[in-house]
Amino acid sequence: MFKSWTYFGISAFVAFFVFGHQVEAEELSAKDYLEINQLYARYVQAIDLGDAIGWAHTFTLDGSFNSADSTVGRDALIAFAERYHETNGPDPRHWYNGLVITPTASGAESKCYALTFNVKTRHVMWTGTYQDVLVKTSDGWQFSSRHLTIETPVAGQSEKMWFLTGQ
Repeated sequence: MFKSWTYFGISAFVAFFVFGHQVEAEELSAKDYLEINQLYARYVQAIDLGDAIGWAHTFTLDGSFNSADSTVGRDALIAFAERYHETNGPDPRHWYNGLVITPTASGAESKCYALTFNVKTRHVMWTGTYQDVLVKTSDGWQFSSRHLTIETPVAGQSEKMWFLTGQ
């Protein structure tokens, strides 16, 4: 009988720490929410205006952009943004909406809808969603990682989707 209670006690103790103990998420201030929104604005304006260095600086030094392939690190991110602008020119405009920011123990996670359209042709290029991990650094809020899931590209626009295949 004593063995049964001992095993029960140990099991309950382990279960509490495995399933019941969670790391507390830090609360975000109103200033944090505003700064994160500014991060998103800097991100879309930099990629649309061809500012590869500015776009890469929205990520941490070891940050990653993930779509069909993964681009990791500041230099690779700069090269990605340069290729994007060389291929697509000044016509794409990125928009996001429905941003939901959730505090975590290490910063925040966020999700949002995304849409890119071409201002010259007035056509939607693609729609999708982002899932992001954000951290607050000495340079402010930055993306640690961004995962882009593209929904079905609009007919006739697949040639603009080179960054999904890495080619």
